[in-house]
Amino acid sequence: MQSIGRLADPNTRAILQAEGIRTLTFIPLTADVDWWLSSTTLTAGANKTKTVTSFTHAYCQSLPQTVVGVVTENSGDTWDAVEIALTGINQFGQTTFETLEGTNSSGTWTCTGSVCWLQLLSAAITITGTGDTGDAVILGFGKTYGLCHQILASTDVLFKSFDGSADDGTVSVANASYAFDGTPNAAKIGSITLRTMRPY
Repeated sequence: MQSIGRLADPNTRAILQAEGIRTLTFIPLTADVDWWLSSTTLTAGANKTKTVTSFTHAYCQSLPQTVVGVVTENSGDTWDAVEIALTGINQFGQTTFETLEGTNSSGTWTCTGSVCWLQLLSAAITITGTGDTGDAVILGFGKTYGLCHQILASTDVLFKSFDGSADDGTVSVANASYAFDGTPNAAKIGSITLRTMRPY
C-alpha cells in the first residue's frame, strides 16, 4: 500500500484502494531443519506415541511457515509408518491441528505439512513397526510462507519476486501460502503482492 500515493492516475489509486492490495516484503530465511525442535530421542517405543510439549523455539522466526519433520529410523529397526500430529496457533490466530504422514527414504522419514504456524503447542510422533532404540526427530521449516490473508484464487497473488526477479513459486489457495522457487539464504529480499478483498 505504500506505493499507492505515488501513482499518477487517480482511477488506478481508487481501484487499488477498493480491492485492498497488500505487499509483503521481507527476507526469506535459509531453510532450518531443526528450528522448532532440535534432535530429540524417541523413547516411547514402536507402535507408541512420543509427545513433545517443550520446543527449541515455539514461535515462528519471521512470517508464519509450514513445518517439515524428519524422523530417523535407527539401523536394525523396521518401521511401517511415521506420523506427526501437530497442535498450535495458525497464521490467523486460530488453534489448529495437523497430521503429517511420513515418506520413507532409506530409514529417513520426512513429514511435510501445509499449515502455516505462528506457534506450536505440541507434537505427537507415532511410529508403527519394530525397533525403538536411538531413534530421533527434528522439526524445522522450508521455504513456504503464510500470506496472512485468505485468498479466493491463485490469481489473487498478483506479483511474486525474489532477489529482484520474478519468482515462479507455488501459491496454495487452500492454505493461503506461497512457496518460493528461489533458494532463501537470509540475504535476498522476497516480495509478494496480493489482493486481500474484492469489491465485486
